[in-house]
Amino acid sequence: MSPPRDEQDYESRRQRIIDGAMHVFANKGFEKATNKDIASAAHIGSPGLIYHYFKDKADLFRGVLEERAPALQVISRGEEMMELPPREVLMHFGTAFVQTLDNLVALAMFKML
Repeated sequence: MSPPRDEQDYESRRQRIIDGAMHVFANKGFEKATNKDIASAAHIGSPGLIYHYFKDKADLFRGVLEERAPALQVISRGEEMMELPPREVLMHFGTAFVQTLDNLVALAMFKML
């Protein structure tokens, strides 16, 4: 059973904001990125709408990193990874790193760090 329509709309818009923010952060950097830039890139009408989904710009930046930078996703699951055999952890990390290198925007975000 799929989630209710309202939940799907909420998550869809949230993902658009994350994608828009990823492009803006990658092109302008964190400091120069504005909510207006992000709203425009995300194709949402109001920059203020971002605050419905994220507490502030730093929270949005964390969301971008957690959801769009595969290598950081592996790192953020450190405790879970510690329970796996080293070979499996290396495979997860290697795959995530290659996925990051394959995505130019994610790579730009990774360089910002």
